[in-house]
Amino acid sequence: MDLTPILAKRRSVRRFKPEPIPPEDLEKLLFALQRAPTDASAQLYSVLRVRDQALREAIARLSGDQEHVRQAAEFFLFLADVHRLERLLLHRGQKMASWPRTALHFGVLDAGLSAAYLALTAEALDFYLRERRRRALGLKVLERAGKAPVDPKALEALEEGRRELDRP
Repeated sequence: MDLTPILAKRRSVRRFKPEPIPPEDLEKLLFALQRAPTDASAQLYSVLRVRDQALREAIARLSGDQEHVRQAAEFFLFLADVHRLERLLLHRGQKMASWPRTALHFGVLDAGLSAAYLALTAEALDFYLRERRRRALGLKVLERAGKAPVDPKALEALEEGRRELDRP
């Protein structure tokens, strides 16, 4: 699979489709985040899938009124989780070494890497409403109403998320 087209369209997205994630796509998303590289192979992170609207509202409010958290049908929360390794070691009858700063560093990196893998897979599965695509759809409506002359190549570029008109 060639990731170049997906990477070429990669943007910071704050608009998501309002439909819940179908089970077969959820499996793909989880598959991707589980295969993300981890710092020191410790996997010091946890991921929460938040579907409850009231909980998403609270998370949105606590994270600076993030509208995309409210608007999405589902939201994944990535957490640096140092205690995950501690619980695993305790289960095996071992004790955790004292290295809180290093563990936090690993946890933040691990959470970020897994979030990136999930986001890239979500982009490949087309879960995002691209700003350019939404703008292009709005321009099409205006064009149909005879209120905006629109170059078809410009519309095509906007729909595909291309930055320049001359790129294939």
